[in-house]
Amino acid sequence: SFVYVSTAYSNCDREHIEEKFYKPVFSDEETITMLQHSERDELALLLPHILGRKQNTYIFTKAIAEDLVRKSGKHLPVVVVRPCVVMPTLTEPFPYYSNDKNSVMSLAAGVIVGLLRVLSCARDNILDMVPGDMTVNCNLATKWSVAVTPDYESLIFITTEKIYSNKMVKVEIRTRPLSSFMFQS
Repeated sequence: SFVYVSTAYSNCDREHIEEKFYKPVFSDEETITMLQHSERDELALLLPHILGRKQNTYIFTKAIAEDLVRKSGKHLPVVVVRPCVVMPTLTEPFPYYSNDKNSVMSLAAGVIVGLLRVLSCARDNILDMVPGDMTVNCNLATKWSVAVTPDYESLIFITTEKIYSNKMVKVEIRTRPLSSFMFQS
C-alpha cells in the first residue's frame, strides 16, 4: 500500500473537515500551467488570489498533492494520513526526540528565552499537536490495515484531537514567559 503524509490543515479553508478527499480550487495541471505561463512579478500579485482561503503555499500544495494521490491511486491501495502539528516524540526512539529545527518547538524556544515577544494570532485559536512517534505508528498501522483489507477503498485518517476544528494556534500572552523559572526579578 501507499501512504501519503499530508496535514490536518490541508483543507483548513473548510468549516468542517472530514476523513475524505476534497477537490482543490486548482488541479495539479492547472497550477503547473499557471506557474509556467506567468512571470515572477505577476505571480507575486496573483498569489493571494491563487491561495484563496489557504493560509500559505505549504497548505495549498498539500491539498493539490492529496488530489493528485487520489487521481493517480485509483486502482492502488492508497492511504492519506493527515497529522496536525507534529511535535517531538513521546517515547520512541526516546522522549523529546526531534531533528527538526523549523518546528513549533523552535517557536516555543524563542518565547521561552524571551527572543520572541510578539506573535500575531487570534487568541481563541487552538494549537493541536501530536507526537512524532505516534504519527509514524499511525502511518505503519494504516499501511498494514490497507494491506490486509480484501475489499479496500482509499482511506484518509486525520491524526488530531479535534478534527472538527480548523483553527491553528492558541497563545497565552505573558509579559515575561516562565518568569518564575528563567528570569530573576
